[in-house]
Amino acid sequence: RTEWEPVKALTFGVDVIYENIDTATCSAAGTCVITAQGGKPAGTYVSSNLGNVNGSFRVQRNFLP
Repeated sequence: RTEWEPVKALTFGVDVIYENIDTATCSAAGTCVITAQGGKPAGTYVSSNLGNVNGSFRVQRNFLP
């Protein structure tokens, strides 16, 4: 998070978040054998690690002290 206030009561902000989701924990080859559960059929699935980046830019003006 970074914020900048060029004048009183006016703020510009930037937020950036990175998440690394470790899903490849089944085997060295990254394959998992899953039994039928819920709506997912039984079979061999390949898993991998996932990365997610989120960001936002904000402009805020405060009129009350």
